[in-house]
Amino acid sequence: MTIIKKFFFIMLLFTLGNCGYEPMKLKKETINTKIQNFQLEGDKSINKRIISSLSIKKQGKTSGYKLVIKSNKSLETVAKNAGGDATIYKQRLL
Repeated sequence: MTIIKKFFFIMLLFTLGNCGYEPMKLKKETINTKIQNFQLEGDKSINKRIISSLSIKKQGKTSGYKLVIKSNKSLETVAKNAGGDATIYKQRLL
């Protein structure tokens, strides 16, 4: 490589290395969102799983977000036996 190419390469590394890029998931900060109220519609078992995995609790505060969760579940027949009865189902969450 010539001296000009080496110089250009080194300058490129310095400029890209100092651009201030940081990955979003690098900092382990907790997101401090406040949910004022949440409304559940649809399948109760799915909604309970969502609420428990998010660990959301109702707060009686006047400020915050209102969360509406709408969930639907449908079962589709995938396989039938010789008598025509459904034996295997496919569950789709809508």
